Amino acid sequence: MHATKIEKMAMDDFIRTYDLEGPFELIDGERRPILVTVFDPNFYARLLLRILENFALPRKLGNAQMEQTFVLTYDLSNWVTGSRQPDVSYYTRDRWKAYFVENPDYRSKPVVMVPDLAVEILSPTDNLRDAEDKADLYIADGVKLVWIIDPERRTVRVYEGETLTRLNDTKTLTGGAVLPGFSLNLHEFFDTDPTES
Repeated sequence: MHATKIEKMAMDDFIRTYDLEGPFELIDGERRPILVTVFDPNFYARLLLRILENFALPRKLGNAQMEQTFVLTYDLSNWVTGSRQPDVSYYTRDRWKAYFVENPDYRSKPVVMVPDLAVEILSPTDNLRDAEDKADLYIADGVKLVWIIDPERRTVRVYEGETLTRLNDTKTLTGGAVLPGFSLNLHEFFDTDPTES
């Protein structure tokens, strides 16, 4: 599918196109197809989702999602001006609860709210520069914290506002202000045996 310039789409058209032509993100007016996921990104996304849920849910801190599309809309209208689908996303509890109150039709549309945390997990064929550009885009959208996880290089890039921190597998990943108290030993994370998890 060739990229098509789209300034905005009605929500119904967005959902219909997504269903009929396959998943895509709407970035800078371009419809970009979401490609099939190879094993590693999916494995680490599921692993991270479980870790986040096990930390956040008992503490009633927030809600983690896997491959949850969120959309940007024009002036609180039904016109979609952009969409993203992080591998993993996380919403703080207060924002998540308020969303359902403010959007009684939430079951019939994608989430119309940027996450507090967006996570992209690279596959061996992904371009790091593209991932960095996407992290910048998330921050511009209003996402507070972005993690770019690279299982092949065993690194994580952490974007928080204008600050970029690079972590290797000897470091500990923390949740900053978005996930206070959260920490993840990256060596253990990357060494997780997929046959036993």
